[in-house]
Amino acid sequence: MAWRIHSWSPERGRGEVISPQLGPWGFGAAENPRGVDFEVGEPVVVELEGPADAGRVRSVVPCRQRQPERTEIAELAELHARRPVDARVETWTEEVLRLWVGDCCEACSEVWWRLTFRRPSGPAFDADRDDLSMPLLRYASDGEIAEHALEVSADRRAYCVVTDHGSGPDGPRFYLVADALEVERGERWSEVRAGAPSARITRGEVSPSVPGQVSIRAAREPVATQRRVRRPHVPDGDEVVRGVNRRMSRVAADGQRRGREASR
Repeated sequence: MAWRIHSWSPERGRGEVISPQLGPWGFGAAENPRGVDFEVGEPVVVELEGPADAGRVRSVVPCRQRQPERTEIAELAELHARRPVDARVETWTEEVLRLWVGDCCEACSEVWWRLTFRRPSGPAFDADRDDLSMPLLRYASDGEIAEHALEVSADRRAYCVVTDHGSGPDGPRFYLVADALEVERGERWSEVRAGAPSARITRGEVSPSVPGQVSIRAAREPVATQRRVRRPHVPDGDEVVRGVNRRMSRVAADGQRRGREASR
């Protein structure tokens, strides 16, 4: 069920939630255990107490958890606005950690990104076991750097990969330190019909000579009509199975949550 903040008073610490079928129902500080300063219209996860039509709210949690201040990477604003579902490790060596971020694969994604960390130390995750889906990428805060004892020299920067972001409490967070982050933005390649115009994304990478700086460049250029087109990455069987399992798990979890709400 899609819940949103209907009204909110920071001074009183009270507000109302509403869904297409239920509400508006009030809540206060007791139902806001994280002490979040909500925004009207913000999507939230609501836990009800008792029957679904009883109008009693047990807790209200933002769908998109708050992150430490001044940790946003401005050049990834579009990526986060589009909320891509999938992320995978393409390359991981002492020199490069390259992540692909999009929806399923290049064949499915309208827009996708490759994020290349140069000379990474960390992160402490298993590329084959850990799920990086629904990611948010940002800088690590000073507090996180101290808490996780990250060694950050003057010519390097600490980053944080937040997983499962956007559906309530965040998933695990992974930290790494790198010389630079290079961003590549791409769009889906479509079949080119005879006589029909097409377009190509020219991808740009930042220079790693400026520590910690991130920039992105993507220019659209006309391309002469052609019969042969570049084929995007097509996921193998294991990738497809993992993607389907992730989505089925989320659907099952949502169904169980709705069932618990309806039984109260």
